[in-house]
Amino acid sequence: MNDTHLLGNLNMSHIEAFIQAAHLESFSRAAEALDRTQGAVSQSIAALEERYGGPLFDRLGRRLGLTPLGEVLLPRAERAVAELRGAAEEIRGVLNAERDKIYVGAFQSVAGRLMPELIGDFVRLHPAVDFLLLEGERDDVVEMVKRAEADVGFVLMPVEDPELDVVSIFTEPYLLIAPHGHRLAGRREVSLADIVDEPLVGFGDRSGSWQEIVATFERATGRRPQRRWTSDDIITVAGFVRARLGVALIPRLALLIAGELVAVPIVDAPTRTVAYVLPRRRYRSPTMLAFVEHARRQLLAHTSPEAVLAQCEKYGVTYRRSAAAERRSRRETAKR
Repeated sequence: MNDTHLLGNLNMSHIEAFIQAAHLESFSRAAEALDRTQGAVSQSIAALEERYGGPLFDRLGRRLGLTPLGEVLLPRAERAVAELRGAAEEIRGVLNAERDKIYVGAFQSVAGRLMPELIGDFVRLHPAVDFLLLEGERDDVVEMVKRAEADVGFVLMPVEDPELDVVSIFTEPYLLIAPHGHRLAGRREVSLADIVDEPLVGFGDRSGSWQEIVATFERATGRRPQRRWTSDDIITVAGFVRARLGVALIPRLALLIAGELVAVPIVDAPTRTVAYVLPRRRYRSPTMLAFVEHARRQLLAHTSPEAVLAQCEKYGVTYRRSAAAERRSRRETAKR
């Protein structure tokens, strides 16, 4: 008879009661060691004896002794319990390892601009945690999370997938960036109608950002934007604008790459919503969830109007505040 046949489908509490009673030679002492009642231990032994078709103990006065059947069962029961306890320790080790390494997927303007800073802040609070940052377009990041290549993904909406939990973080407008001296660079705000005939530096067709920009232009003007130059790299987009080859629409979060350029609010601007995605049915370690909450709070802080102005000043971006924004600022100042 092998160990699997002997121990399959057994209640572990029965096995533990048997082992303790065998070593302590007493049901009452076994009950005390296991913090159970003596009746519960006796019931466990009775269940085992019923399963194996005979007594496991001889009652030798006030002491218990193993029967031949009990002597066969004891070493196998001890090995089984040791294996299960070892497995539990290994599982805890795996979970701890997962907590100590977090795989993050993110789209470009978050991965390149903010994630290193967010991760650095988190690691200073949790120095034992390592990170692997993976970059890709929205569909790439979604697949990373679904294939367990990333624990969490930061993406642009929309995302609809029954395998994922999707949580929106913030919505932000696109801004026009133009070189100094451009006809629109001195404006405090522009409309899409002002931009539609301008040679535009745009993202590639695969980008969800470009699709949203085109759709918003078509709704507002009935026309598509005049994309003259294309790049999937937002830093390259800004480089084309610096070379005075066109203007571009970039999200407010990405303003740092617009150094030496002018950023102008758009009254009917396209917007984008940033979200994070988590696998719906996979284990989520406490450390990973703590990082997600940390990242959510920091992303919100970085997109506040005050933070945007500070970033523009830091990176040499001339930011034209709209008349409405100036009025709001004056009202807030008057209240103080």
